[in-house]
Amino acid sequence: MAEGCNLKCGICKSCFIEPKLLDCYHTFCSPCLQKLDVRDSKIVCPLCKTNIPLPDNGVSGLKPYPFKLGYVTEPNAIMDACELCYEQNIAMATCLECKISLCSNCRNYHGKLKASRNHTIEPLQQNKSENVDQSGENDKDKCKDHGKEFSFFCKPCYCLLCIECSEEYHRCHQVENLSVLLQSKKEKLLVRIASFKARISFLQNTADMVRLKESNYDKHCLVLKQDVKEHAKYLKDRFCSTVDELTNKNLDTIDNIKTKDINELDKYLIEIETAKMSLSGLVMITEDFINKLSVAHFREEFSHIGKRLDNELCKSVSTFPSIHDLNFERKDVAKDIIENIFGKVTARAKKNETKQTYPQLPLPELGLLSVHKAGKISEFVLETDIKDIVPAENDYAWILSNNEISMFSYKGICISEGRNENSNMLPNAKRIVRKSANEIRPWYGCLKRENTKYNKSTEDPFTNELFCCVVRNGNLLVYNDRDAKFYELTDQESVQNKIEIDNFFQQMHKYRYSYKVKAVAMKQTKNLNFVISFCEDVVLFTDKHFKVLDTFWKYGAQFKAIATDNYGNVFLADSKHGFVYMLSENGVFLQNLLSENEGISNTTDMIVDECGHLWLVGSSKSVQVFSYQ
Repeated sequence: MAEGCNLKCGICKSCFIEPKLLDCYHTFCSPCLQKLDVRDSKIVCPLCKTNIPLPDNGVSGLKPYPFKLGYVTEPNAIMDACELCYEQNIAMATCLECKISLCSNCRNYHGKLKASRNHTIEPLQQNKSENVDQSGENDKDKCKDHGKEFSFFCKPCYCLLCIECSEEYHRCHQVENLSVLLQSKKEKLLVRIASFKARISFLQNTADMVRLKESNYDKHCLVLKQDVKEHAKYLKDRFCSTVDELTNKNLDTIDNIKTKDINELDKYLIEIETAKMSLSGLVMITEDFINKLSVAHFREEFSHIGKRLDNELCKSVSTFPSIHDLNFERKDVAKDIIENIFGKVTARAKKNETKQTYPQLPLPELGLLSVHKAGKISEFVLETDIKDIVPAENDYAWILSNNEISMFSYKGICISEGRNENSNMLPNAKRIVRKSANEIRPWYGCLKRENTKYNKSTEDPFTNELFCCVVRNGNLLVYNDRDAKFYELTDQESVQNKIEIDNFFQQMHKYRYSYKVKAVAMKQTKNLNFVISFCEDVVLFTDKHFKVLDTFWKYGAQFKAIATDNYGNVFLADSKHGFVYMLSENGVFLQNLLSENEGISNTTDMIVDECGHLWLVGSSKSVQVFSYQ
């Protein structure tokens, strides 16, 4: 890995300015993040491509980097500029011999020069005066109730404990020594850091190999280009010399045939001229015989000259000599013919010589997604129907039957009966409102409305009220099918807020939902998300503002019961098929926890007590208790 690269922003490759830590655990400068594209209130991490949701105030609302960095600069801090280059880069080092400040690029270049490779180069400390106040961090390591340092960790409650908390409130819980637990977890992370460093070294070696291959490839391309040029020059010379040779050959052929034909014509011409002169001579002598010869002499020569003239007249003219018809036959030189002669560059995918694999180091399990094995620890049956069940303290639960609210242990032993000032109304109670382990009250399904004009308070029952759950602020959530909204009620059962699920009908339409709500199962998770089921085959996971984050769907299921625990797990009970599924609080499926093989059938309600036991209520007045830790 290059020197100091862990102190550089992955976008600008310079020292950090207002570093922000993203959810993917990558860190960037705040000004660099401001330049990224924002889509649907999300940005994409430039390194791992993870979608990062932005808070309402944008990049400025992201979590700042929580630790001190050696090269962090403030937005308005005056930084030294590099004195070697003209790019005005921020100086990160100084040469003690040359007395100049250097940026990261010039620092590397300065160390490679022969004249300065032995110089001493030291990093600049940009934040000498920076003092980080960690007093608040130290307070987080102490118990707010007792002011003592945390010493233990409670697994069922998933919280840190001081020694007094462990003895007073968590005596029967499974606790672990905090220092031993932290050391074990740190060792697991250190092993992963070692694996990461090995991968970083491997990637650096791979990068060096790629650069070497790139250099060799560039050299190969230069040699190949030179080869093409030399081949072109050779073909040009060869082509020109061949053309000249063929030109001379054809010219010589023309001259040779021309000479031969001209000779024949000259010979024929001589024959013609000779025959003409012969005839002219005979004409001349015959005319002289006729005009100048004496009669006696003419009579003697007449027979001889007449025969001579007749012999000449019997002769035929000589045949005209045969000469050649000269033509130049040529063909058009097409480009493909020249290309076929010239050749062409071809590229074939080269098979990888070696397959790149990361070095493998043995990694201990983190234990984050361990498979839970549920085991039944108790089962009991009540005499009356069970209307509702909520956790009490430790491994107890409050159960609402037809006539009363009673506390039961996980073994089915009735410990106490609830007390209520309106005990005569208790048979009409529909659900239990649990404010804490020891603070409960019945819910009768009526709503108090305040009339400010006449200063009166009246009870206005819902037409189709459906109790949902108690939220972390102590208020109740009730669903009213009349207007398809959730009502948030205060302790006085007056409406504080009306909430509607964002894009509810669009979300449910994908699963052929009938829109007729018969029952609602709802719980709030550890991270304040809501898990909502309308007792059909789809479950909604929303944030605290009821914006749908994810859905979980099982065809034909009936999710009538939901439970959550302190680990952030969500349990969904399919009462129709006898399954209990475990999911994360964000809706990610983890595993099938229970099935019909464990005797699960028609689950109507479900809770997790403070000791981490899973209670399932069936339609046959039965209660089953399972351990899944």
